[in-house]
Amino acid sequence: MQKCFLESIAAYYVQKYKTDLSSFCFVFPGRRAGLFFLNYLNRQISRPAWAPQILTINELFEQTSSLVTVDNISLLFDLHALYNEILGQETTFDEFISWGEMFLNDFNDIDKHLVNAEQLYSNLSALKELEDDFSYLSTNQLEAIISFWGTFNVKKLSSDQKKFIGLWEKLYTLYKTFEERLMADGKAFPGMHYRIVAENIKNKNFPGFTCSKFVFAGFNALTPAEKTLFDHLKNLGKADFFWDYSGWITQKFNGADHDLQGNNGAGLFITENIKRYPPPSGWSLPVPDESSQPEITLVPVPTSLDQVTEINSFLLESNPDDLNTALVLTDENMLIPALHGIPVETEHINITMGYPMKNTPAYGLTGLLFNLQKQLRKGKDNKTWFYHKQVVPLLQHQYITLLAPEESKKFLKDIISGNRLFIEADEFKDSELFSHIFRKIGYPVSVSAYLKDIFKLIFLKLNENSDKTIEREFIYSVVKTINRLDDILKAKNAVIETSTWFGLLNKLLEFQTVPFEGEPLAGLQVMGILETRALDFENLIILNLNEGTFPRTSAPNTFIPYSLRIGFGLPTIEHQDNIFSYYFFRLLHRVKKVSLVYTTSTQGNKSGEMSRFLYTLKYLYPQRPSVKIYAEEVKLLSVPEIVTKKTKEIQAGLDRFLEGGDKELSASSISKYLECPMKFYYQKIAEIKEPDELTEDIDARIFGNIFHKVAETLYKPYRGKVINGQDIEEMAGSPQKISDLIEVTLKEELSGTDFKRAGFQDLSGKNEMIKEVLFKYILQFLKREKEQSPFTVTGLEEEVKHVMQTNSHAVRLKGYVDRIDFKEGVYRVIDYKTGASQNTFKNVDELFDPEQHSKVKAVFQTILYSYILSEKDKDGKYRPCILNIKDLYKPDFNINVALKAPRQKGQEILIDDVRNEFESNMMSLLDEIFNPDNPFTQTDDIKKCEYCAYKSLCRR
Repeated sequence: MQKCFLESIAAYYVQKYKTDLSSFCFVFPGRRAGLFFLNYLNRQISRPAWAPQILTINELFEQTSSLVTVDNISLLFDLHALYNEILGQETTFDEFISWGEMFLNDFNDIDKHLVNAEQLYSNLSALKELEDDFSYLSTNQLEAIISFWGTFNVKKLSSDQKKFIGLWEKLYTLYKTFEERLMADGKAFPGMHYRIVAENIKNKNFPGFTCSKFVFAGFNALTPAEKTLFDHLKNLGKADFFWDYSGWITQKFNGADHDLQGNNGAGLFITENIKRYPPPSGWSLPVPDESSQPEITLVPVPTSLDQVTEINSFLLESNPDDLNTALVLTDENMLIPALHGIPVETEHINITMGYPMKNTPAYGLTGLLFNLQKQLRKGKDNKTWFYHKQVVPLLQHQYITLLAPEESKKFLKDIISGNRLFIEADEFKDSELFSHIFRKIGYPVSVSAYLKDIFKLIFLKLNENSDKTIEREFIYSVVKTINRLDDILKAKNAVIETSTWFGLLNKLLEFQTVPFEGEPLAGLQVMGILETRALDFENLIILNLNEGTFPRTSAPNTFIPYSLRIGFGLPTIEHQDNIFSYYFFRLLHRVKKVSLVYTTSTQGNKSGEMSRFLYTLKYLYPQRPSVKIYAEEVKLLSVPEIVTKKTKEIQAGLDRFLEGGDKELSASSISKYLECPMKFYYQKIAEIKEPDELTEDIDARIFGNIFHKVAETLYKPYRGKVINGQDIEEMAGSPQKISDLIEVTLKEELSGTDFKRAGFQDLSGKNEMIKEVLFKYILQFLKREKEQSPFTVTGLEEEVKHVMQTNSHAVRLKGYVDRIDFKEGVYRVIDYKTGASQNTFKNVDELFDPEQHSKVKAVFQTILYSYILSEKDKDGKYRPCILNIKDLYKPDFNINVALKAPRQKGQEILIDDVRNEFESNMMSLLDEIFNPDNPFTQTDDIKKCEYCAYKSLCRR
């Protein structure tokens, strides 16, 4: 391989100074460059020697200023207290933390760029007085400042403008006091180091340097503070400067920079740097062999996950274990998916970038535990109850299922099948893990121990699995943050509520990334774009090169308005674009093979447009890239029809419904067969249960159950008695009694006995509304019942059974009749319906037609019940009836089932009117079901499959 940038610098100093480099200090933009440089230096020194000092630019300023750098968490606490003191407010830390991060970022920018903070934070009334002090600014900068403040009319300030100016006037005091207090304690944030060193140099209070020579390599955009230090060391003759660029980066076309951003391109800063800080004599920048042009490929892919496939393809063609190969991610959220694209045979992977903590399962678990504690309730006897919405996600979390797979399944099944809305803590007491999780915790000290104990158990379990290294890193980072938070709270003597403690931890984790450790000088390098500074690779694949992702189009979080940032020379989004433009094009300088991947589909906030840098590359770069056509082979597979033949085992399952068996066919089972024979097989023969669902809302099924139970309860005292209008008036005359009955029934239906056991009395708003709807329906139901009185209730929720003898089989039938009453010499077989249903049908054949059955399913059901009852009572007259509560308010309300041809008046029927025809069709249908030569098949109506629980089994 040709010499890279850092390798050439190492060769230059070994050739010039041999091994006498111990008093040298090499300074790089980041640590990764320093590690690679030391490796190159080591390769070129043949005998033992003292290594030079390797620093990042931040570390150099920190060493020179003599103050101690304080971490952001401590800074935020101090800044929060000072903020409340200066503004006279009682803002909570939870509310302040996002503001505090913004303030710290602004303070860092102000100090690194040596901005006069008093002038920056000057208020509107003082602007005129300060105009003379702005003489050091350029005309454009001054215009930007005046333009911003010009939007404020002192006489007509809006409420928002008044709030802004009110806070703005206090910010300089906040900034100044904050830095004064930090300096008094010998502390600083990074920007303070920069300003202190720069001001000391300007004030002739020169720092004493222990190194004889400083070598600065790989820098690009310099802050004013950095320039002050560079100028000072240059004047002392103690500094060398090395700039990495290609001739193309600094080349101009027609008097303008090469790229699409006019004068704000990749070479904007480098051109100035080379003039101001020229490299040492005898140094020549390593350039690629002109005969060997790089292989540059643009790779558009449909989705983000398709990039994973491209990673695998690229690395298989390269050498993934070569230090000269790198995978660069412009979006840190792609780290975990990208790792799955690396070939399994890759021995060494070094991850140099952090992964956002907020995207990790460990962070998700802390949030679930926080919500669990936040939403717990105290019932009667002071027992602790947990809400299902917090319990179920915890039982399904990947760490919990890893620790206790069987227990979590058992608890989950019990909660869902029982529709348990509240679960008492004592139910988990027999499980070591769950008894620790599902308990009420107290003060923050207990909260900390609570979380750390849970994460310790998880960490030890993950330790048994060698491929869970990344997960262990996630957990370690969470525990480290918890310990740090404990230390800070202890140092600050802060006493906070449990909810505040959790909220604070959550905020701290949101701002963190998880660092990964590995062998930095071996194998495939997985890097963010910042880690590539000053490094060179032969094989390179860069992901997510989409506009909006790289470069980012979102403005930085700052309290300083855009115009003022321009006016005072603070970095803006355009400034960041220039920086990342340089990083991108510098990477291509010595590459041999590079794939530049972007997605073509719009997903969320991400556009499907390639980055502006790729457009520059495509139209202006000397070596024009090729475009890879990404194509996947699309095969339209015809889904085979599923047919289940009646084997001996299946026939044995069917025989259980015959005389002598232990099961009966219900009307709903027969309806399932008519609608889809395969669904009948799955549910009744294979006994594959539909998955249970946990619900706290009243769906159609629960609504119907409640109506049935309330109606049954109201009529139960009158069973066997004649009910007249006065009886029904007495029922309707006790609205509070009916309301209480509905509420009790509703709570029992939703959560079994949990409401009673816990002593909870409340219903959610939505269910309270449905309760009122049910109440009105019950009153209207009683009104209609009075119109039908008198009648005698002879059966409520009556079980009816019958063995039907067909041509070939004796089939056991069963059903439950909602109500049977006797009126005017006829038994009315009444089926309550709360869903869509009709009580008319064209003819008996329609009841058995698979294409029509869904519409007349209710009619089929009540006719079957009437038929079964009439078979046991040959002398009785039975009338099938359907009471649809949705029809209760219709003026032509009628519950009697009727034969009704189109555009004709319906004829109300007794079972004897259709007995023979119904019996004949039933016998034919049952013989079909039990015929061993007739297989179970899928329905031809695909629409019926849309909400079927078994559609995945049918591949539909």
